Amino acid sequence: VSARTAHFAARCLLEIPGVERRFAAPFFQEFVLELPQSAESVYDRLLQRGVRGGLPLSRYFPERTNDMLFACTETTTVADVETLVHELGAILASSDEQPVADANRLEKLPR
Repeated sequence: VSARTAHFAARCLLEIPGVERRFAAPFFQEFVLELPQSAESVYDRLLQRGVRGGLPLSRYFPERTNDMLFACTETTTVADVETLVHELGAILASSDEQPVADANRLEKLPR
């Protein structure tokens, strides 16, 4: 169930303009997306709206400024995904924040 939800979430989130998959490799319950803005900033704005976003990877990998790790478990509902997609889309559409340049774009290529 959680893998199916994760794939549903990834498909929906990728429909948001500027959101891209970071890695082309297959995934189970977790996936990394590259946002057009700072993931830490987006995370904070999601929290202000009462939504738990993904994990900003810059907390562990400083060069991954715009990357966010998303995970779905057996407790993640379709409504949770829909709320996340709606709020993330609204944040990215309304923000004046400029995208942060990513020096590691080559890592997006499959290995």
